[in-house]
Amino acid sequence: CLIGMHATVLDGVRVQRHSMIGAGAVVSPGKLVGAGELWLGNPARRVRALSDTEIEMLHYSAKNYVGLKNRYLGKSGA
Repeated sequence: CLIGMHATVLDGVRVQRHSMIGAGAVVSPGKLVGAGELWLGNPARRVRALSDTEIEMLHYSAKNYVGLKNRYLGKSGA
């Protein structure tokens, strides 16, 4: 899943795999963000299902962030 910048996920929320919560969204307590869903807004609500291409991009982005972390740590000597 991807949780956007400044998004707030409140008590008891369950976020399933391959889902996306948009930047600044506020997910109310106890909600279920289902697999492959896009949630936006305040209060956040399900907007639509993610396409297969969007789900593939979630995986690509995660791998890219790990690669950037590894480059940074390698250069910083940490």
